[in-house]
Amino acid sequence: MHGKVELAFRTSHRQLAVTIQGQPSRIYPIDLTAWAPHTPEFGTWRRLTDGSDIRYRAKWPGKP
Repeated sequence: MHGKVELAFRTSHRQLAVTIQGQPSRIYPIDLTAWAPHTPEFGTWRRLTDGSDIRYRAKWPGKP
């Protein structure tokens, strides 16, 4: 699964909550600084304690 989320304000304490019907809700910690730089490539995959994997990047509006 993939998607994108707008970051409404600057903070270094970010979490992504994912709810999929028929599955338990999950909270993913997002380790970005409050002033995360734009990165064209996704970061490395991280294995979480529930066995799922996540990777992400900061993308500023108007940048590819």
